[in-house]
Amino acid sequence: MNLRDAQKLVFKEKPVFSQLYKSYQDQTWLDYARENFPNDSKFVSTSDHHGILCHPFFMNNALLRSHPLLKQKQIISLTCGGISLSNSSYPRGIFFHDRNLQEIRMPFISRHYRHRPVYGHPGISQETFIREMKKVYNYALSKNARKKLLDFMETVLSVDGIWKKQYLSDQFTIINDLLWKIIFRKRGKLVYLEAESFTRELLLEKYLSQKSIAKEIIFDKETRALYLKTFDGVTGAHTGKKKGTHLFWFIDRKKNSRRQLWVVDNHLQTDDKTIIIPLESSAIRDRLQSYELLPSMALCYSILAFVEGYTLGGGFSQIQYLGEMKQAFSSLATPIDTRTDVFTGEYVAIGLGNDRHSAPATLIDILLWGGDNPEVAIDKQLETIAVGESLDLMMPELVHIITGSREKITDLPLAPKTFYVD
Repeated sequence: MNLRDAQKLVFKEKPVFSQLYKSYQDQTWLDYARENFPNDSKFVSTSDHHGILCHPFFMNNALLRSHPLLKQKQIISLTCGGISLSNSSYPRGIFFHDRNLQEIRMPFISRHYRHRPVYGHPGISQETFIREMKKVYNYALSKNARKKLLDFMETVLSVDGIWKKQYLSDQFTIINDLLWKIIFRKRGKLVYLEAESFTRELLLEKYLSQKSIAKEIIFDKETRALYLKTFDGVTGAHTGKKKGTHLFWFIDRKKNSRRQLWVVDNHLQTDDKTIIIPLESSAIRDRLQSYELLPSMALCYSILAFVEGYTLGGGFSQIQYLGEMKQAFSSLATPIDTRTDVFTGEYVAIGLGNDRHSAPATLIDILLWGGDNPEVAIDKQLETIAVGESLDLMMPELVHIITGSREKITDLPLAPKTFYVD
């Protein structure tokens, strides 16, 4: 497959993304951000997966949103915790490149839990972290890079607040704050929160009790039926009783998995009817408090975007289906009029190279190989690299997401060499 064929395939499936590409392909990312990013506290990104911020496809937009010229004091990411720990974004650990550009992965969560979501997962122990830390001496790193990695891990190890947290997602939030502060001096504060946990708090604090459309969707029979009808077939919601879930997922700790729940009469139940939860405020509250209920993406985004009024920047798929959610929600109530097409998603702008090869850089790569002041090179790259060039580098991954198969793109450009291994 060549690049043009890959583009055609992706653009056909994602017309909003296609429009983005064609409108801004020759502009820089900084130009795109200046034109499209709202400069207010209710602009957040929901394109990332919740983990230690590392993956290059998520990292680049955090770097863009924090560009000094955009003057964002807080870079807020409400990240997806509903993804499983086996997701390709590698939420169960960190990864980076050694001096030969070979990828190294450091897992903090056993593969035994790979089908469990990040949401509600128990936190990792200091002992597990120390076990992986001891392996750093086996990696092909320069003396300076090894010291930077160990210093970062020592800092994480020394923060008691991390190890007192009950849940993994809360630990990730603190670790990301530390990592960001260690690498960068002139960027705004990174606020990395799990979208599902944030929605859970909103439900517990007000929407299960106060009169609102969110409460009616869950507990009012007629409104709920209309919600299920209008959201049927929308990505992030459900397709009949085959794909997705109704309102919430059930976290089955015994089976280490999440399970579909379907509305039947006035309760939620699993396919095998072993889990039956009354659609009553007290029952839903109890299950949310115990992290047994995971709000669906459709419920999360409906509350965040159309009830709370956040502008949700998203990835190549979200900027398509969030508009569909808005249209579906308008059948229930008049949504707050926020944009649904702001792209904060997947692209490659920052790379790592040697004299022969290059690879998309991870945030840990910037820590290890970016020198004492990596911001100068990062900002220059975001001010010069074209949107189309960055998105082209994502095409193999986008094709894989759409088709499920890995296709080699014969004329794919190399990742930029923003930083070099030593």
